[in-house]
Amino acid sequence: MSMEKIVISFGGSVVVPDKPDTKYMMEIKNMLLELMKEYQIFVVVGGGRTARTYINSIKSFYHNDTFLDNVGITATRINALFFISAFLKEELTPPFIPENFERAAELSTKYPLIVMGGTHPGHTTDAVAAMLGEFVGAKKFINITNVPGVYDSDPKTNPKAKMITSMNYKKLRSIVFKEKNGAGMNVVIDPVAVDILERSGMTSYVVGKDIANIKKAVRGETFIGTLIQGD
Repeated sequence: MSMEKIVISFGGSVVVPDKPDTKYMMEIKNMLLELMKEYQIFVVVGGGRTARTYINSIKSFYHNDTFLDNVGITATRINALFFISAFLKEELTPPFIPENFERAAELSTKYPLIVMGGTHPGHTTDAVAAMLGEFVGAKKFINITNVPGVYDSDPKTNPKAKMITSMNYKKLRSIVFKEKNGAGMNVVIDPVAVDILERSGMTSYVVGKDIANIKKAVRGETFIGTLIQGD
């Protein structure tokens, strides 16, 4: 009997805030080692601050969104290589980053953990994770960010912003479409990902960095964050 498949989208700045966070990465490793006993795990790592720093600097010289997207994709893969390095001694994941979903699915028959970065200009890593989840038949999409859930407005700029603990994709879409698109965009879940998650029927969980809380979300237990489902 095959294990249930889940896809986890790690924000780049969660794993690499200013520099690679080896302490937190070890906590992630211990969590995933436990979850591997229950799930086939697919991870997509974002570019985070690394991507945004390079993108903003390059704009001083040259502004072409496809070029800038490719810069961001390169940053996601550097972060993903850091992520997989924690699992290489145990040979739990391939020693490289699959660049397409077909390869990721093929490798998942040999490894309990598959880690990807970005794949194509115009797609955030949230969208990549959603498409990967749809491609492999995942039932759950876990989005790990620097904020503990989805808010009715930006909590970084509005101290009165309230977290919404449960919603449908229509409500989520109304929130994320208010945000600005573009290379290096930084929203809880981007609009393309929302559409894919809804059509695929995946249940989504938006949570912060706390390891114990992430495990609760993955297992469908009561957690702190936002649960998103279809109508």
